[in-house]
Amino acid sequence: MEETKWIICSNSVVWRIVDREAVILGADGNTYFSLNETATRMWEMLDKGHSGNDIVNTVSREYGLTKSKIEKDYRAFIAALKKEKLIKNGPRVAKKY
Repeated sequence: MEETKWIICSNSVVWRIVDREAVILGADGNTYFSLNETATRMWEMLDKGHSGNDIVNTVSREYGLTKSKIEKDYRAFIAALKKEKLIKNGPRVAKKY
């Protein structure tokens, strides 16, 4: 599992948690994500600067799911966020509204 720390691009995204699920809006107005509870936990950990290993281990433990399942979901989640340019490598600069 990767040790990369991704950051949320503050100029590209705004987000809020509603009923334990994150709603993410791209600044371009064309990107919208509504995350389930486990993806929301991943998003929150990304926002706090956790590595992929930390996220997979924590989510696996907290939700009682296998690490291989969470790792697969994490990789797909990261790929979707990167595709929409909502995350990048670098220092943490996320904004929460």
